[in-house]
Amino acid sequence: MFGVFAWAFRRGDLEGFRLVIAATGSPRVNALVHEEAAARSIPLNTVDDPEHSSFFVPASARRGDLVIAVSTSGAAPYLARRLREYLEGKLYPGLEQDLERARAARARISVES
Repeated sequence: MFGVFAWAFRRGDLEGFRLVIAATGSPRVNALVHEEAAARSIPLNTVDDPEHSSFFVPASARRGDLVIAVSTSGAAPYLARRLREYLEGKLYPGLEQDLERARAARARISVES
């Protein structure tokens, strides 16, 4: 279930949810969301409050089969983004094709073994 609440959060609003991101801008409301998510054992990311988060969303980049993900465990999302940008800038043209060739070679090796 996916929901965006445009009204005040009330107990019971997380019924049926399997994952929650609290980004209300209100520490009080985020605390209520955290309390209910914890009571229901729902994984929760409270934006700008890593202490009340049970998971973090990494800064990520994808180039074909390559995925680069950087996380600071919520301590410094800006730094994670900057590191992801730096690493992404180091990727060379043709990387996706090299990965495709590596995948095909590995498949041949596996079949021949």
